[in-house]
Amino acid sequence: MDKSWTEVAIVLFPWIGGGAAIVFLFLLFGTRFLQSEPGSSRWHDRVWLSWLATAIYLLHNVEEYGIDVFGRMTQFPAEICSVLNLPGPPDCPIPAAYFLSVNIPLIWVVAPIAALLSRRHPLVGLAFYGVIFVNLFFHIMPLLAGAGFGPGTLTALVLFVPISAWIIHACFGTGAVELQGSGAHLRQWRDLPHHPDGAIDALHQWQPR
Repeated sequence: MDKSWTEVAIVLFPWIGGGAAIVFLFLLFGTRFLQSEPGSSRWHDRVWLSWLATAIYLLHNVEEYGIDVFGRMTQFPAEICSVLNLPGPPDCPIPAAYFLSVNIPLIWVVAPIAALLSRRHPLVGLAFYGVIFVNLFFHIMPLLAGAGFGPGTLTALVLFVPISAWIIHACFGTGAVELQGSGAHLRQWRDLPHHPDGAIDALHQWQPR
């Protein structure tokens, strides 16, 4: 039986993304092109960190939809169907188009756009780490519960855990990355219920640079 275009695409897209990840990694570690300030440390550069998020998620997709630690191909859709007590592909009622419609717009479109915007809007660029934090949780919890390695667990451990820890340190620890005053304005928004005038002033005064 001939395969649909979505069944072909779900096999190909992680490898295309993996190729893009290699290009990003070369630009990230071999050049200064993806830094906001070429003379500064990469690991404290908000633009560089934003592009790093895109690169590591593309690599994560290779394990989920390409080949996992056990050599299984395109295993993540089968894993989802199993968790939901549904038959495995191709009999699973969740179509391949669903996984494509989630990953391609999010990782191939939204993440790079967020990284591009990070030069003027640092919090937009770093916001993609929120997706990584959530994804990390859903990979680590089954492992801790004794379910073993699933598709994506290895890259979650090797890439997401240390880089997520670094992002928390870089954004909130000593020598935090410069967010151009965003922190002060976020605090004003946090205090909105108690000090509404301060948050309104923050809205009027904030100008992205």
